[in-house]
Amino acid sequence: MALVKCNECGNKVSSKANSCPKCGATPSPPGWGMWETLIILVGFLLFWGVVRFSDRGNLEEVISKPGEVQKNKTEERELLAEVKKVPASDWETNRDLYEELMELSPQNAGYKKKYSYYSNKMEKRLLVEVKKVPASDWETNRDLYDELFELRPQNVSYRKKHNFYQEKLDKKQEAKLRAKVARVPSSDWQKNKDLYSALMIANPNEPQYKKKYEFYEGKIERQNQYFGDHPIKTGWTTISYLEVKNYLNRTAHDPDSIEIDACTKVFRSKKGWLVGCQYRGRNGFGGMVRKANWFTIRQGSVVKVDPASAYKWQ
Repeated sequence: MALVKCNECGNKVSSKANSCPKCGATPSPPGWGMWETLIILVGFLLFWGVVRFSDRGNLEEVISKPGEVQKNKTEERELLAEVKKVPASDWETNRDLYEELMELSPQNAGYKKKYSYYSNKMEKRLLVEVKKVPASDWETNRDLYDELFELRPQNVSYRKKHNFYQEKLDKKQEAKLRAKVARVPSSDWQKNKDLYSALMIANPNEPQYKKKYEFYEGKIERQNQYFGDHPIKTGWTTISYLEVKNYLNRTAHDPDSIEIDACTKVFRSKKGWLVGCQYRGRNGFGGMVRKANWFTIRQGSVVKVDPASAYKWQ
């Protein structure tokens, strides 16, 4: 209970009293002070600011909506024009067009109905094709169930069938790759690396494939550091290697007469990158002669030259 001042006589009166005991006047209810009013005003302004800020995105959306709606309407008209050009027998094209129309106008039940109609047609056709394919044709079955699963992602049966045939194909591919690996010498690091990379894809659950891949990859990386950059063919006709050309320019009797006719691809030998080149140039008597040699390249320079008979020309 609080005491308040009587508005008439100034006597102190209980806030719960119905009248002043001195003058009998009815006391007025207490008013808000300056601080109470200020706090309420600040609170209202803060609330109004938060609401205005949160509605800003909606306001911008409303402002930009007319232009976006017009754009969607234009695209919708264009797609409907395309639909008229497509024969009803082209189920896939019609389904794709109605799928785009559904995205532009999700509330249009007609588009959804047409999309479902053509999807059902495609599904029935694919199921008829599946029945004609023997179970032993794993690849065709896999592809058909892949299309069916794309049409009906919620169909667990299609997904299981797809995975079943994919697993069969992976095992077949794995067996082929393992047979190839058995024929490749362990000294051919690049081929072994490529084969084990393919085996990792065919059967990612086999840790031995990754281990072998990393083994050969490490061998190649260490050798590449020793060999230097892989030689690349240069020149307008891209038939020669800069390392070979620089070597011949340094060692030939008449460097200006040197012309390289052809070069092999780059091979990997134990001592460096290996390339074979056929070239011609003038000898000490001024006559043009043709030669062929194998060049071993390491760290950008020719370190060894062998006759054409040293390796099989490829």
